[in-house]
Amino acid sequence: MIRTKPPVKPSKPKPKGKPGRIGSYRDEFLRQAYLLARMGATDVWIAEFFDVDVSTVDYWKKNKSDFRSALKKGKWEWDFKAVDSLTRRVTGYEYTETEVSERVNLLGQKIKLRKVTTKHVPPDVRAIMYWLSNRQKSLWADVTHKTDVKVEGEITHQHKQTEDFSNVPGLTAEEQKLLRSACIKKLASVNGISSN
Repeated sequence: MIRTKPPVKPSKPKPKGKPGRIGSYRDEFLRQAYLLARMGATDVWIAEFFDVDVSTVDYWKKNKSDFRSALKKGKWEWDFKAVDSLTRRVTGYEYTETEVSERVNLLGQKIKLRKVTTKHVPPDVRAIMYWLSNRQKSLWADVTHKTDVKVEGEITHQHKQTEDFSNVPGLTAEEQKLLRSACIKKLASVNGISSN
């Protein structure tokens, strides 16, 4: 009987980058990871801090529940700060400013004067637009980013009269007629049709 060697399996190519020092994990990393995530650090920054590859940080996140929890807690606090800052920009806010100045009195003594002023920062329009376009997309989405669609073939269209303003409370018949006329003009101008 002739003995043959089993076929050799081809080895997987090793990923490039720093070697994954998975065994180098220590419990003291928890506090450091929490503080890094709390400051807004990404996984790449965290990997650079611990001098490991990003894949090692991913491994720690998957297999070390304490490490994963520390990162989540730190990132949640960072997100909370961002939401709080954006909310303050959307609603406006007040802050106090203290000015300290030195003066010399009639006796030649230096005295410190404090002037406390409350200042108001009005809401920021861009922050409001960002907030609404993300929170109420159906109402506030930016319509300038719509794309043109080309349709080939036959399109049939039926127009139904839907401008029934008779059920709007508080409108007189004349106001209903004016509103209907304004809607027709608006539709005509949007579609590029003369409303005369």
